[in-house]
Amino acid sequence: MGYLGIGILILGVLTAVMGHTRTAQLKRMAHTLGLKYDPHLDGVLTEDQMMASCFFRQGKHHFKHVLTCKDSGAFIRICEDEITGAKLDSTSLLYTLVTVELTRGDFCPFILMPRRPRETVPSGSLPPELAEKYVLSAPADFTLPQELVGLLKAVPPCYLELTSYALIYHEFSVLPVDQIQPLRYRVIQIMKALVQNSKSSVAPATAPISDDLLQAQVSLKLQQAAPAFTRRSGGRWVYGLVLLFMLGSLLFLASYVLSHWITK
Repeated sequence: MGYLGIGILILGVLTAVMGHTRTAQLKRMAHTLGLKYDPHLDGVLTEDQMMASCFFRQGKHHFKHVLTCKDSGAFIRICEDEITGAKLDSTSLLYTLVTVELTRGDFCPFILMPRRPRETVPSGSLPPELAEKYVLSAPADFTLPQELVGLLKAVPPCYLELTSYALIYHEFSVLPVDQIQPLRYRVIQIMKALVQNSKSSVAPATAPISDDLLQAQVSLKLQQAAPAFTRRSGGRWVYGLVLLFMLGSLLFLASYVLSHWITK
């Protein structure tokens, strides 16, 4: 009976560990908030908006743990985006990515990226508090709405890109599950500020810098974030090894108990 009790205890511990995995937590969140959960998707925007985005033309994107919800006037998806490809050297990158696709209204397209030291890429009009941190590639007469300026001052360095009908946002990191809901609200605020701003913005036919240069800049930012991903991925190996050890212990115990019972 003692061995049986130990076996039940190990099973209980194993069940508790499995219940606290990221996948289990995301599924519970989706159920609680009425979101749709998909283990993976081929795309998080319609094909035309993904093709129009500079971000999605860098490497190959694998979207997993996708949460989908519908806000007023838009579809929002939050996922883990794993990026691989020759343009990004041999290192895979993993970000918590948010995409928004409008069902009504539109955006004024632009790209906002963290600025590197001594970077000389031409930028659009940015307030002084953001000009030292970011590079803005936008139409010459475009200015960020004040609501967005306040949000950007309060968040970690981020990547923000708008096409005519879509928004792409990430913070160069994988966020804990308990930070996904605040992230969702943050992006909704950004979306609303920019949709309102686009009503009074008139975009000229050409952007201040070429599409090739934009792609090169996006690729460079992704490469710079690679070390952070490498550190995070190491933590997952630890959880995997612990889980394998527990499974091995359970199998050994079951074999031992069964062999002794059969003997008796």
